[in-house]
Amino acid sequence: MVAKKSNAAKKSVVKKVVKRVTEKATTKTNKPKFTYIPNEGEKYMGKRQLNYFEQLFASMRSDILANNERLIDAIKDDVQPLPDENDRASKESEFTVELRERERERRLLEKVDSALQRVLNKNFGYCSECADPIGLQRLLARPVATLCIECKNLQEAFEKSGATNDRRH
Repeated sequence: MVAKKSNAAKKSVVKKVVKRVTEKATTKTNKPKFTYIPNEGEKYMGKRQLNYFEQLFASMRSDILANNERLIDAIKDDVQPLPDENDRASKESEFTVELRERERERRLLEKVDSALQRVLNKNFGYCSECADPIGLQRLLARPVATLCIECKNLQEAFEKSGATNDRRH
């Protein structure tokens, strides 16, 4: 029961931050109006970098949710029965692609929420395996990354070899 309350509290905090940052970071066209260019000698995951990633994740989150709403509306609007088998097959194929896209976005939303929570906790940017810095360039390329490049390469090598991801054995 305690876990549920803390989970709900975390979600509430994330929603408030997302709302606040999204309102500040968007214009009428819903395009982010923030950019990040690192300063030379800037502290890794200092206030400026954390603020940038907080805005980025809030923007990503709102874009995913807006796209999800558009997809749901499109599916609801397209409920007419099709008499031709080929048309039905095409429509089912489109529907399958849309559902697959929705599932990918759902997984990405979970990663974005997790990353936003790490930003709020000020432990964003560090590898979940070895606790070394992930690196700014990697995070700019893949903001939801949780592993440094060395640990990611090791994980991929384990996956290719068919070994389990548990390195304790």
